[in-house]
Amino acid sequence: DRPSVFYIVEMGAGNGTMAKNILASLRAEGPQEFTSAVRYVIIEVSPELAERQKATLAHEALPVTWIQTSAVNIQLNDIEGVFVSNELSSAFSVHVAKERGGELKELYLTAPHPDDSSGRFIAVYDTPSCEAIYDYVRMFKRTMDRAYAKSLLDGPGLPVNTASIRWQEGIAKSLRRGYVITIDYGSKGSKPDWHSYQKSDRASIRTYNAQGRGGDLLVDVGNIDITSDVHARMLSAHGSEFGLELIGVNSQDQFFRNVGCIGESDAKQFPQNSSFFV
Repeated sequence: DRPSVFYIVEMGAGNGTMAKNILASLRAEGPQEFTSAVRYVIIEVSPELAERQKATLAHEALPVTWIQTSAVNIQLNDIEGVFVSNELSSAFSVHVAKERGGELKELYLTAPHPDDSSGRFIAVYDTPSCEAIYDYVRMFKRTMDRAYAKSLLDGPGLPVNTASIRWQEGIAKSLRRGYVITIDYGSKGSKPDWHSYQKSDRASIRTYNAQGRGGDLLVDVGNIDITSDVHARMLSAHGSEFGLELIGVNSQDQFFRNVGCIGESDAKQFPQNSSFFV
């Protein structure tokens, strides 16, 4: 029972590099019956990035269409195919929660003090801004290693990715039949398995500036990128609430070995801190 149209929906396509490689591979190696059924759709919120993607894909023979919206707000119908993303969930804006005196608090930033020449924003903790934060923290405690959850909530703070919940819900409602491939970095199990989070006072929050990783998010406002590590168990737990079923979690090299794309000698080129959440 093959669909007459097979959709590949990429959410947040960056400069269009992954789309170009997928389409080039299909053109070179894909069976004609399959490639003729493929429709490539890019969900992109940034008009500037969409223009870059169109330039990258200008000479591709297979059809590509763009939908300008956030991946969090996906509203498609009866999709048969695959949803794919690369380091998308880690880029969603997050809340940061801590427990203080037995109460859950959320991190807020206030304007710099007029006498502070550094322009440093001030971090304060107060009552969480929405009920979804409480729900997320409760699920995190149930799903993840309790000692790890406590170390974040008592220490540097827990990134609360409520956007990823709406994202999973939108995918589940849009997908009639098919798969979701999520490529991102973070932990595969109930606690970190390749990062030493305790060595960083920002734990699961990462900052990047023009020189690479690093930068003070309280000073360099607007000049740094902020991302948060992804927990595969949390993604799958939320996805299952909307009818998605986890098939497996693999490193990039293992995923490609499993589907026969690479051999053992090629696996070393893949970063070991990146996972396929399938």
